[in-house]
Amino acid sequence: MRGHFAIKALSFTQPYGTLVTAREKILETRSKPTSYRGLVAIHAAKNFPQWARSLCQEEPFVSSLKKAGIPVLRESFSFDEHEGIAVSRIPLQAIIGIGFLADCVSTESLLHGRQLSGKERSFGDFSPDRWAYRFERVVALPEPIFCKGAQGFWTPPPDVYTKLENFIVARAAVA
Repeated sequence: MRGHFAIKALSFTQPYGTLVTAREKILETRSKPTSYRGLVAIHAAKNFPQWARSLCQEEPFVSSLKKAGIPVLRESFSFDEHEGIAVSRIPLQAIIGIGFLADCVSTESLLHGRQLSGKERSFGDFSPDRWAYRFERVVALPEPIFCKGAQGFWTPPPDVYTKLENFIVARAAVA
């Protein structure tokens, strides 16, 4: 812990980080479980692979990213009009939100318990031997804080950590 709060960071391939900060996605699926519970800075990874960019043009991604404030592009063709997300406006290599990691459960338990909405299922890999990290009280930052990410949980650099602490204190003061 660097300051007043214990804050870990976790990098997300976009658009998943944006979906979590917009509270459109509650569960982040990963290949390994975690015992960590606490504050997590949601970091948008640097890489935005083509398969992930393509998802941004499909439902339910389009509707959820629109709710997150990502602009929509309209393209008119000779016989129809196409609407898609402006993927160039999705932030990369930056902390975009902060939330509380409340739980980690096996994907099998979620599937057997039928606790997944169709949208949530679309936003994750719920195949066997995977884990779902459940986020609560997620808040998007007013502006991205640019910094390099890492795999797994990591500690933000001191200047970024200070900005995150200041954001938390300012939000608590008006709550």
